Amino acid sequence: MLIAGSISAQEIAPKDVPAPVFAKFNAFYGDAKKVKWEKENERYEASFKDAAKKKMSITFNADGNIYEKEWEVKKKELPKTIADSLMKKFPAAKILEIEKIDRSGLVLFEIETAIEENKIKKGYAICFTEDGKLYTKEEIKLENKKNNKPKA
Repeated sequence: MLIAGSISAQEIAPKDVPAPVFAKFNAFYGDAKKVKWEKENERYEASFKDAAKKKMSITFNADGNIYEKEWEVKKKELPKTIADSLMKKFPAAKILEIEKIDRSGLVLFEIETAIEENKIKKGYAICFTEDGKLYTKEEIKLENKKNNKPKA
């Protein structure tokens, strides 16, 4: 998940994950390989590839309850309503990464973009609801995402 601002996640070892979190993860995704764990504030995020080989992450509260799930989305899989809204509101946006987020039933599509404004390239995390309505737009630091090239 993309985090705007100064909050940063810290990678942790599986042994440092609280037992309720680890148990819940293993109950649903125990066969996942190469799981990377991070702690951010009081939440724990497991990142891995799902059975379809797509990048996925699940964020848990310390008590083991799921806070949110995220899935990688390819540009060609982006729902038309969201793609149309993005192009209408931000025609100069170059898509860098797309994630589908399910936060307790609130489904969002977060699109990391590079937009040139006054000859300066800026990064934004733009979230849309499933019906294509703009939910949030936050400026983000552009990391070297393959030289800011759009994803296919």
